[in-house]
Amino acid sequence: MYKAPDESLVLPRYSSRDFAAGELGKPFWQGTLGAGDVLYLPRGMIHEASSLAESNSLHVTISMNQRNNYFEFLTSLFSNALETSARDSVAFRKTLPRGLLLSDSPEAVQEAVHDAFHEHLDRLMEGVFLRVNAQSTMCRVGSDLGRRAPDSLSHTHTRSLATFARRSRTLC
Repeated sequence: MYKAPDESLVLPRYSSRDFAAGELGKPFWQGTLGAGDVLYLPRGMIHEASSLAESNSLHVTISMNQRNNYFEFLTSLFSNALETSARDSVAFRKTLPRGLLLSDSPEAVQEAVHDAFHEHLDRLMEGVFLRVNAQSTMCRVGSDLGRRAPDSLSHTHTRSLATFARRSRTLC
């Protein structure tokens, strides 16, 4: 097992690329597993596996919970609030100011356009924050989690999802 070479690879949102030999430095743990052994590695643990010369081996990685994190929850939370805001308020559907992205206007005009843009943007953001509904998002994320679950879950996982679904029905 190796230490992540940079912060972006700690608890990654997606599986990492294959690293070149020597790119990760020295491993901080090495071990040998026997027949029938299973090794649990926490999400995002960078590792490599090889079999002994005189034996065959199967290395299987099952990634779980990559999308069960604060970033995904907040993305869903704000996405829903933005969709609701755009549906209910024409202010969200207005075209951006013409001079905002053009640099051929005089500096005073550019500054006025940028100031007006940021004032309008602040009002829009306040409107989005007022529409944030964490409970509704929890229900939707929980429902999505159930759809993303693999077909063959252990009895414990199945029981946990059933408990979550039961609680969700009372809350949602």
